[in-house]
Parts: sequence; C-alpha cells; structure tokens
Amino acid sequence: MERRHGLLLTILFIGSLTAGPYTFEDLKILHREKNYREFFNHALDLPPRERQGPWKKMVTNLAGDYFNHLHRTQQYDQKTWDYIEKLAAWPVLRDDDFFQSKRDHFTIKAVELCLKTQQTPCLVKSKAIWEQSRKDPETGEKLAGLLKHLMTNNDLSYFLKPGFQMGLGEFYCKKTIFRKNAVHQIIKLKEKYPNPDKLRLKLLKAFHPDCWASLTPFLKQELMRSNGDIGEAFFLALQTKNALSQREEDLWLTYYLLQGPQVGPVFNLAWNRLHLLGDHFARRMEVLAQIKKYPYLPDGLFDQKNMIRTKQILKVLTQNFPEYFEWYGDQCHQYYQGIGHFPQGNPTLHCRKFIFLSKDESWVTQTLRGRFSAIKRKLNLK
Repeated sequence: MERRHGLLLTILFIGSLTAGPYTFEDLKILHREKNYREFFNHALDLPPRERQGPWKKMVTNLAGDYFNHLHRTQQYDQKTWDYIEKLAAWPVLRDDDFFQSKRDHFTIKAVELCLKTQQTPCLVKSKAIWEQSRKDPETGEKLAGLLKHLMTNNDLSYFLKPGFQMGLGEFYCKKTIFRKNAVHQIIKLKEKYPNPDKLRLKLLKAFHPDCWASLTPFLKQELMRSNGDIGEAFFLALQTKNALSQREEDLWLTYYLLQGPQVGPVFNLAWNRLHLLGDHFARRMEVLAQIKKYPYLPDGLFDQKNMIRTKQILKVLTQNFPEYFEWYGDQCHQYYQGIGHFPQGNPTLHCRKFIFLSKDESWVTQTLRGRFSAIKRKLNLK
C-alpha cells in the first residue's frame, strides 16, 4: 500500500514539473510540427513582454497554414468556426490583413455548410461575425447572396453597405444585387425624408460618388418607366447628382403628370415645367417624339378617382400641350377603327375614360370631336 502511495506521489511530482505555461522554445517546436491547436491553445502562455516580433511572426504564419489545413480537410463545422472566431479576436490577428482575408474565405464556406442544416442560427451568427470583421465588400456581397432568402432588404443593406460607400463602388454597384438594394434604399429614404433637401443629403451619404457613376444610367432607365412614389424617388435621386438633362426632365415630368401626379414637391416641379413647355413649341415636340416611341401612351391620369382634380389638371395639360392629346386621340381612333399596326395591343388603355372626361369640355378640338364620335359609334357608347 505504501509502495503504491509513493508511486502516485512520484507521478504527481513529475507532472508538476512538466506542467505549466509553455515557453517560446515549446511554441517553436509546435510551430515546426504544425501542431495547430496545441500551438494556439498555448501561444498566449507567454507574458505580453515576450509577444514581440518573432512570436507575432510565428502566430501569423501558423494561422495562415491553419486555414490551408482546414480547407484541405474541409473542416467548416460549427466548433471549428467558433475556434476561428476566438483567434480572430487576438490583437495580432485582428490587425493582420492576410489572416482576415483567410477568415473571410473560411466564413463563406462555414455559412454554406451551416445553411444545409440550419437557417436562422446561421443568419444570427453571420451578422455577429460580420460586425466584428473588416467589412470586405466582396465578402459582404457573398454573404448577402447566401442569406438573402432569410433577410429583408434592410438586412441586405447591412452586408452591402461597404460596396456602396467605398472607392470601388463603381464596380460593385453594377451588380444586380447591389442595384436592387440601392433601389430599395432610395425608395425607403424617400418615404422617410419627404423634404427634397434632407433626402438629397441622405442619398449623398448612402452612396459613394463611384457608386453613383454606375447607378445613374440604371436609375435613368428605371425612371422612364416609373411613376408615383417610385418615380418620384428615382427622379429626386438623379437630381441629387444633377444627372438629368433638360430634355430628360421635360420628358419625365410630362410623363409624370399624364400618369396621375401626387401632391408634393415633384408635382410642383412638374406643374411649373408644364407651363414652361407651353411657351416652347420645339421642346414640346421633342417630348412628343419620345412619347410616340412608347408602346402604351401615358394616360393614368384619366383613371384617377378624384374626377374634379383630374379635370382641373387635364384642362391645364391640354392648354399647354395640345399636340399630345391630338396624337392620343388619333391613336385611340386608329386602334378602334382597325387602322394601323399595334402588335402590343391598345396603346391608349384609358381612352374610353378620356372620352368621358372630355364630354362638353371647351378644350376639345373639332378634330378630336370627330374622332370621339367615330369611336363612340364603333363601341356603341353614349
């Protein structure tokens, strides 16, 4: 019994001699052997005064090798992911661009694996990790792409924000996921800041000038087929960068009125522009030439519920842009009389309502009256 007791004491004594903090020499051996976990588990055993150049070099070198090992062995499980995040909090690795780049790549792989078995926990963890990351725009784009089915557009903005606000924004803002989210942001900012001056400041802050360079042609394209709140948001966004020519403003503001405007700053701009166009025949003809290219002529105004307001707007429109209504009446007449070629159907969707609104109005020309009479007979309208 005493012999066994003595043997146990001897083992404990020897263990106490070998246990304790690892030395720099111990870490050098582990580094050479690429014994990753044991090295990192004891790398902080050294007191801060000894964690200088040689130690930092060993830590960063082995961290890079560790990522290579994980990629080779496809270790992207949750426990490994958690371990990587603990290492990422070390000051020596937090400030190392090479490590952070490797970490970003690992994170994407870990999220892909995570999503195969879980959903919401992956999103929560990804957002927490992103918060502590270097906010690399390419990584943000990949995370947004992987997690978009779990997120609202506001959440996507959280990952895409670096791409919108950095100097390489022209490259990122060409991409579909960035463009779609930019549209969402612009519309939401318009809702939150109805005052154009405040909205302008928020838009300038939301997108880097390089990003605007890519967004501008896309927003122009969207503007020319948008009206209402969305159209107003795009128009004010483009105005923020003085991106619209006089001709483009003439066209869209006229289109906006014809589609049924809303009360507000943009309506005031459009109303003033209409009166200006009333005094400039050549500019009206440029607008009409562009509108003639549309497969469907703008006429949402005729379908508004407030008939009194509609008639008031229509009266001023016909006074300042009579050529449009002559063209509109002609196209309606041709369509219902079976004249001409309209491969996409009726180009004047609300022509019947236009005829109804025009009844007994003094602005209706003799030519229009004749066309309306022919359409009424064709459609058996009273």
